[in-house]
Amino acid sequence: LGLGLAIVRSLAELHGGRVTVESAGPAQGSTFTVSLPLDAGPEAATPASRLPASGESLGDIRVLAVDDDEDAARMIEQMLRFEGATVRIALNGNDAVETARSFRPDVLVLQGGGEGGGDVLRALRLDRELSEVPVVGVGRPEWFDGLRAAGCTVAICGPVGDGALPEAVAEALRAAP
Repeated sequence: LGLGLAIVRSLAELHGGRVTVESAGPAQGSTFTVSLPLDAGPEAATPASRLPASGESLGDIRVLAVDDDEDAARMIEQMLRFEGATVRIALNGNDAVETARSFRPDVLVLQGGGEGGGDVLRALRLDRELSEVPVVGVGRPEWFDGLRAAGCTVAICGPVGDGALPEAVAEALRAAP
């Protein structure tokens, strides 16, 4: 019984939705509500009403965090969830592209910027449905030129802290076409 609800919840969240449950108490029955956003199609951009202003929470923004270090990826995930974002993580380039295709993030956070980071960006830019996803590159300043050349929207120095990452995500969303 519990497995079915967990599956429904996971599917709803994968589509940017949610599941709520209400009950008046034991033996009173329950009401399950599945809320899903309207699909505006793959061409739709992030509505201006969802774009966070400087210093605001990330609200309903979907973020894919990519880092080959799981602890670092989890740190990014927690930091952005604290700001209200829905976050998925990927631990390598192949997972990043596949997760991006199914999750449809509003923004991608790419930790690191060596050759692997540029490869992930190039793969995303070659995919028609993902080519316009804004990307925040986190790493060393010497990587910034390579990240920007590969299609990075905003680059910041890592490790991240003090609100720099949520602000960079908001900046990337505002700068997106």
